[in-house]
Amino acid sequence: MSISDDIIELTARVEQILAMLEPLEKQGDESATLFADGVRHRLTELRKACSCEVGMRLATRLLDIVPSAKDLEAIDFRLDLHRDIRVLRSDIEAGGARIAKPLIDAL
Repeated sequence: MSISDDIIELTARVEQILAMLEPLEKQGDESATLFADGVRHRLTELRKACSCEVGMRLATRLLDIVPSAKDLEAIDFRLDLHRDIRVLRSDIEAGGARIAKPLIDAL
């Protein structure tokens, strides 16, 4: 698979996590809204980086595609209450790092 294909697959999983957060946002869960807003912003930045270059900027966006567990703790989003979101977030985080590694190695 090419990096481009890997990024397409990764963004699909990011959109999946946004879909999982949507019902929580509709229920008025402020921490879920902050989480989703952060993910939407990161996804927009990743798409911008993909469209203009391959290199450190893209690698940086891939490494920060979802908020860290510590970031989520700071906004009081409890991953322990949302197992499916926790698993998918971890998978996305690992996938971003896996895609970024060859970009970083090439620099």
